[in-house]
Amino acid sequence: MKPTIYKTADAGEFTRKGTTLIADFLAARLREKRVLNVALSGGKSPVSVYAALARAPGVDWSRINLFLADERYVPLNSAESN
Repeated sequence: MKPTIYKTADAGEFTRKGTTLIADFLAARLREKRVLNVALSGGKSPVSVYAALARAPGVDWSRINLFLADERYVPLNSAESN
């Protein structure tokens, strides 16, 4: 599957588009599955999307397990750790 790349004009549009895409995806998967396991990237870039996603209608968070995903393997006290 080829990834889809979206370009946004500003941070607000990034938040709105990201939230809508993810919320719609989660709601659709929850119609098919009892429980979802979702890995979230760390860092500052997705924070606004995560905050908006927490309030998104149609997402049953009681059926979603969240995990932190980070491509860097560094000690927790490292300056490079999220």
